[in-house]
Amino acid sequence: MVEVGAKPETARLAIASGLVTMAPATAVAVRSGKIGKGDV
Repeated sequence: MVEVGAKPETARLAIASGLVTMAPATAVAVRSGKIGKGDV
């Protein structure tokens, strides 16, 4: 293992994005709260 305790802190920025695809009927069910498994 490499010793990293003496290194100074570095400010970093991460940007993430995503895409969720589903059938239109699924989107309607999610929006209307008709999913039986809790919060979606």
